[in-house]
Amino acid sequence: MMDRIRTYIAGMDECLEGGIPAGSVTLICGRPGSMKSSLAYNILYKNAINEDRKSVYVTLEQTPDSLMQHMSSLQMSPHERITMVSYNEIEGELVRLRLDQRLEQNWIKRLSNYLRNLCDADGYSLLVIDSLNGLYSLTKVDMPRREVFLFFKALREMKFTTFLISEMGNEPSFSNCGVEDFLADGIIHLDLDRDQSTNTLALRIGIVKMRCTNIGRQYFPLIYRDGTFSMMRKPIEP
Repeated sequence: MMDRIRTYIAGMDECLEGGIPAGSVTLICGRPGSMKSSLAYNILYKNAINEDRKSVYVTLEQTPDSLMQHMSSLQMSPHERITMVSYNEIEGELVRLRLDQRLEQNWIKRLSNYLRNLCDADGYSLLVIDSLNGLYSLTKVDMPRREVFLFFKALREMKFTTFLISEMGNEPSFSNCGVEDFLADGIIHLDLDRDQSTNTLALRIGIVKMRCTNIGRQYFPLIYRDGTFSMMRKPIEP
């Protein structure tokens, strides 16, 4: 039987045959304000509390303090099983370990080096990178599609169950470089739907793709209440 990582999103794990396949790479995609970071951190947080899993949250756009201030407002406090690292902390650790490769300007490779060293420490199983857009903004590569392919390959070799946050613009695309949606094992899409009658925005979630899993491709309302995300199983008709 395949090992699976529970999301602890009420109503969602049943749609994933018990959870996300261990060792997979999953995109969490959505427009600004769709709670991508909150959902990703919640998965780590619930797994730390309920499964005692160790995880790493890489934040490349916000400071850890700013991010945790937001998470605390959602009743998710810092947890000893979750290691949160920023751009500056990664840079400093690579220097300390003499892995900084000062002439290496490719931050995809630099992050891979950092994670590979971290992987040698026992016990880390979950990883969030927030975000792919932030990572791409730090570097310029001649062959981005090849670099993304090698990066996804490296993540699988390190045996993390990885969640990559990807900011979507106005275009309905899950890919920045044209290959992420193809290379990823899974895609979770968070969307904002405007209710014309009440003039409010409603959050909804869809499992677009999940390898080795029999999924339905419907969108469902997603709510966050009392520290828990819940996927309401009544589908939203397109």
